[in-house]
Amino acid sequence: MTNLKKLVLYSAFSMILFSCSQNENKAKISGVTTSDNKYTTSLRDAAEKFSNAEHSHDTSFFNYVDSSFAVTARGGTHVIPQSAFNDFRKGMTEQFNDTAMIITTTYDIKEVEAGSSDPVWAGYDKGEVVQTTVSKDGKYNRKMTGPYYRAWKLDNGKWKCYDVVYMAFTCEGNDCK
Repeated sequence: MTNLKKLVLYSAFSMILFSCSQNENKAKISGVTTSDNKYTTSLRDAAEKFSNAEHSHDTSFFNYVDSSFAVTARGGTHVIPQSAFNDFRKGMTEQFNDTAMIITTTYDIKEVEAGSSDPVWAGYDKGEVVQTTVSKDGKYNRKMTGPYYRAWKLDNGKWKCYDVVYMAFTCEGNDCK
């Protein structure tokens, strides 16, 4: 992959994947599941750990991301093929360490569901997300809110997120389209 393509890819995910400062609220689970079984319980735990790792800029975030991953946000879907996953990981790690922007996200997980009959292989979580982005120089300021949906698969006993959809229902500030 050329350096320009890598830069565009990282920039796209910087605008799409939401990371948080350590001073903000971590993910909370406010909703209930329609059925509670061992798979839903383990998925609820994975969804919370995924959100909190992203929140804390903790690279354990990647323990919950499938090696073939897609994100839909702002009208476009971006697929990270398995062959580019290491580049994606490197770019997200760099974003986690970026100090020019303060990106804050709060997840409110409202629903978690997984199959209840063996073999179970799929589940989801959904809720509300609030993302604020502020540059340290104060020239850039944006707040987006709306629902999100994450699709998960059970892979060798571990939940992996393979698709995320974010819908910005409200946007205030810079770069709102």
